[in-house]
Order: sequence, then structure tokens, then C-alpha cells
Amino acid sequence: MSIWPEENLRDRVTAGGGRVSMSADELLRDFGIRQPTQAARRNVEMWLAQAGLGVDPSLGANGLPSSVTLYERKPLAELPPPAAPERVEEPAAVDAAPAEPVAAVPAAADAAPGEPKPPRPAPAARRPAPAARRSAPARTRGEAIRRRVSTFLFVLGALMVAEFAITVIWQEPVSAYLQHRAQEKLKGQLDQLDAKPLDIGDTGRLELSKIRSNKRRLDRRLDLLGARLARDVHEGGAVGRLEVSRIGLSAVVVQGTSAPSLRKAPGHYTGTVMPGQNGSVGIAGHRTSYGAPFRHVDQLKTGDKLVLTMPYGRFTYRVERKRIVSPSQTDLFQRVGYQRLVLSACHPLYSAAQRILVFARLESRRPLGAGAIDDRAKNKMALHVDPRKRYQRQLHRLGKRDLKLGDKGKGVRELQRLLGLPQTGRFDALTAAAVKQFQQQHKLPVVGQAGPATKRLLARRAHPPSRPPTPPDVAPQPPNAQQRRAAGLPPLPPAGGRAPARPRP
Repeated sequence: MSIWPEENLRDRVTAGGGRVSMSADELLRDFGIRQPTQAARRNVEMWLAQAGLGVDPSLGANGLPSSVTLYERKPLAELPPPAAPERVEEPAAVDAAPAEPVAAVPAAADAAPGEPKPPRPAPAARRPAPAARRSAPARTRGEAIRRRVSTFLFVLGALMVAEFAITVIWQEPVSAYLQHRAQEKLKGQLDQLDAKPLDIGDTGRLELSKIRSNKRRLDRRLDLLGARLARDVHEGGAVGRLEVSRIGLSAVVVQGTSAPSLRKAPGHYTGTVMPGQNGSVGIAGHRTSYGAPFRHVDQLKTGDKLVLTMPYGRFTYRVERKRIVSPSQTDLFQRVGYQRLVLSACHPLYSAAQRILVFARLESRRPLGAGAIDDRAKNKMALHVDPRKRYQRQLHRLGKRDLKLGDKGKGVRELQRLLGLPQTGRFDALTAAAVKQFQQQHKLPVVGQAGPATKRLLARRAHPPSRPPTPPDVAPQPPNAQQRRAAGLPPLPPAGGRAPARPRP
């Protein structure tokens, strides 16, 4: 039969003459209390009071006493039938057990003759059957709920702080994961574009067949293929891949700059041209969220290489300059007379107050796929110059020695050709001024002579400039002897001698 702990304690108090001393921890262990909160101690004292026992000192005080004394308050027969109180935890020995059958006491007439009659048991106050489980008081349940809520808020705050720190140091993690999944799908779209070459149609092929120059025919072919790709690819579809080794960027580029498109990848401005067409190719990207492809775009320097690979060609650009503008400017990607790439992103980080633009000029191109197919060529392949071989060849022509004022030779002639000057083969004042102008444009030390850094940048040029640099301002020179005679001026005195006497009229 299941016995409550207070009944055992009541028996101990009765056996001890009405008072028993014990430690408070032992008393709480008898009731199965693991955490001696004030509410739990009050429940223990209430259960003891219902059993007719008092506790000295009281367990409901602020502090837990080391030892307590249990004493009998009222006779058991005078105790009112206790209601089933609520308890914090179930004691270890409260499992309900099946009631054992009580043997019937034989009546007096049934006793054998000559045997004494068994004593009649004293009537005891009936104790109500214990409840299967005593529920916790409302106050204790509220404390548990508050504890769980506080734990949840603490964990939530820790996650928010961690996300903020990761965003500041690296990028926003959730959107980065979403763009990573989008990039995997876009790679499949690029593979489909490469597997099915673009078709410029019969009209385009007829137009190309009438162009005799290989270079002009290749220019027009890339122009037609870029226009065809812009028409075929829908908003958010993959069009190419952008690679920037300086900032560790390698990402698929999509068509369009709408919010859904930029969540997947850097987007191509639909109002700008495609690579292979004359004008500005505009590409925008995020800096803090959705993979942050342009996070370190402000670290690009003059001369850094940007490679844009399209289904019809591989285009290599070199950074020329950077510019910070306001978002309200509408002439950011105006057409120019050459091919260039413009990267756009918000500036500074975590703000959209301004825009940072990186301008890069086309250095070389290599036709691929449909761009490398030439119906008019004998081998059906378009002719193109390997940019690496051209760079090595031009650098070799410039020579190893520094070129300065007064030098002559083939190296000076190659230097003048790359600068767009008349190829006289002599390093004169005009050549020095053009070198200074080139060094100033590319943020090199303006020294007026061609050293290794200047030669490397010049050797990367695919073609000399169409217009020569502005000649320097030259101080007016004194007239020579012939000019003096024509102007009626007296001749100059000989070196080291006296001026001749002026003839008398």
C-alpha cells in the first residue's frame, strides 16, 4: 500500500515522544524535492500541517535552515480530512500500488472455547485515498514558464548578435546561402547556352559575307551575337561569368537588375550594351547581402584585370579609374567610342547613400562558340590574336633598359608606336611629355622616362590610341639667322666675339 512521506514522519514523531530533530536537507529528500525553492518548502510545510505536524523553524522563511524539529500539533483523530494539495515534484515512493486485502477479524462467537478474544482494533480516522498525482501550484508553474521564456529570449539574442558579427566581418549568412543555391542553378543555364551556339540568322550571315576585312567581320559578328543574346535571355537568366582575381570574385551574371535578379547574382543593366558592342557594359551587385559579390570592389586598383566570359567570347578589361557618385545621376553608363565595363555598387558598406563605379577598358577579346565560327574564312574559324603572345612580343620590343630623353633605337620606336606618336626613333621632348601624360593617367610616378612599370602597362595595349597625346607647351624659340634677315633684324654676334658694326645709312 502506498504511504505518503508525511505519514512516515508522523510515525517517527509519535515514536520519538512527540518531537524529532532532523536536517532540512533530509526532510526535503523524503518528499523528493530536488530544488529547494521557497514555494517547494512552503508546500512541504503545508503537507506536514495537514498530517498534524509542525516545523520549527518554519521552512517558508527566506533562507533554508540547516536543521529543523518536527512536533505533533493535533491528535490525528481531530485532523480534518485533507484535500489533495498540489506538489512541485512527485516523491519517489508515491506510485500507486494495488490495495492489499485485509483479513476479516473473527467475531467473538467464532472464537474457540477457552481462547481469549482478540482485542478489537481502535477506530482510526479514515484517510482519503491519495490522489494519483499532485499538480504543482500556479505560482510554481508560472515561474517555470517565465524561465523557459527567458531562456528562449537569451538564445534568440545570442543568435542575433552572432548574425550581426558575421555580417560585419563577412556577409549576411542566410542570404549568402540562398545566392549560393541560385548560382548552382545558373551554372546549369550557362552550360545550356554553351551547348547550343547562338544563331545570327540568314540576314546576319549575308551581311558578314560582304565584309572583306577579318577584323571588321569579327567586330560585326560579336556585335550581332551580343544583340541576339540580349533578346533571347529573359529577366534573371544567366548571360555570362565575371571573374576578378584581385577580390576573389567568380560569379555568374544574370540579365536585369531587378531585386529578384540581384538576389541571385550580379545583374547586367538592360539599358547598356552587351560585351562585343561599342559602349559601356553596366553590371551591378550587392556588397553586404546575397553573397556580397561586390563587397571589396573598392579595393580594385588601376591596371587590375576583369574577365567577362560570354557564350560567344572572352573579354578582358583593365581598370582605369573609380568614381563615387550620387544615386540620382542618370548618365553613369553613357555611350563612348570604345568598349568598356562599368561595375556599380552601393557605397559605403551598409549604406545606399552613394554609388561606387569602377571603369575598365577593353584590352583584348577572344571569340568562343558562335563567335569563333567564320563562314567566309577557309578554315571556318575566326582569326584572332592571342593577347598573352602580343603582350610578350610588345614587351620584348621595348627592351630591358629604361628609355629616357636622348635615347635612340627600336625600343624608342616601339614606345612611340604604343603612345600614338610619330615613330622617329628618337626620345625627344614630345615623347617625354607623352610618357608623363600616360604615367599620370595610370597613377604611376611622373618621371618622364619609361621604366619597367610603364613598359608593362604599355605592352598590355591591344592597339595604339586613335589620337596622339596632346603635345607639350613649348617656350617660344628665338629666330634663327634666316628669320632675322627676313624680318630686317641685325644678325646675332658670333660666339665669343663682338657684334658687327651696324652700317651707316
